Amino acid sequence: MESTDKDLGRLKTLCRGLFFVLLILTVLVAMVICILVSGVAIEVLEPGTVSDEVGIPHGNLLSLMGFGIVSMSVSLVVLIMMMNISGAIHREYSPFTGKNVKRLEIVALAYLLLPVVVAPMVYSVVGELTAFDVVVLSFASVLLAMVFYCLSLVFRYGCWLQKESDETL
Repeated sequence: MESTDKDLGRLKTLCRGLFFVLLILTVLVAMVICILVSGVAIEVLEPGTVSDEVGIPHGNLLSLMGFGIVSMSVSLVVLIMMMNISGAIHREYSPFTGKNVKRLEIVALAYLLLPVVVAPMVYSVVGELTAFDVVVLSFASVLLAMVFYCLSLVFRYGCWLQKESDETL
């Protein structure tokens, strides 16, 4: 029992530090999204302003910036969910809560939807995508979605075990 308490204490300490690292990353990603959105706004209001400066055709630049906004938005969602999980683990008695299960499911869903949105954007820039390109774009994202969904199931089981343990005592 003492070893378990030490492990839980280590987990809480690590999650406290992780929370602050994730908070900094969240702020940085949000700033990048703001920069990309303002770049799109400038390019839409005054075509050629940004695209001429960076040397990328207007339509391709807007597609690339849109791709960046979508990718960074998914990253932002993942960071916020992971920050909330690490904060909850630090503050609460047990990491196995229904809220953490939902947060992990949201991360899995975000990664699952990412290739659905990204593939058309890449297609608009490249012009054509082969089946291999789509598989490469989708594989990592679907794999991450599966990993996070499995973690959510582990956390759901942990919630059940925690409930059984609490009711037994």
